Amino acid sequence: MIYPAPAIRRAFYGLLDNGAVQYNSNPVEVSEGEGEILPYQIIIEELQFLEDDTKHSFSGRVTQPVEVVTRNTGRFRSDIVDEIVNSVLALIIPNPGVSALNVTGFQVGKVNINIIPLKEESASKEKINRRIIEFNFFINQNS
Repeated sequence: MIYPAPAIRRAFYGLLDNGAVQYNSNPVEVSEGEGEILPYQIIIEELQFLEDDTKHSFSGRVTQPVEVVTRNTGRFRSDIVDEIVNSVLALIIPNPGVSALNVTGFQVGKVNINIIPLKEESASKEKINRRIIEFNFFINQNS
């Protein structure tokens, strides 16, 4: 049995990092966990296991949350976070029913999404927008 979380994170990094997602011609930083809040940021959060059917190989339904965070001064700007969310979705699911995820050692089933409503926070004079995309899919460890 192989723990799938590192391979799933690598698959997401491979699609989203190295300038693949940009806003205003600037690359959006991709990280694991939250540190300093950057103007434009994608955070690959902790993988959630929904079921595990066997002790010998991993197969089950998982949820990989990906959070898009933007920071700006002035008014709240949901349009910025939504544009970045759309870029993320286009990279992970380039066509309806088609996933670009290539998880080493695992077969990936159809990817469904759930988009959590926008959260807005104020920190001094800055406005922070957060939107979480939950990617839900079935994985099966290759034999």
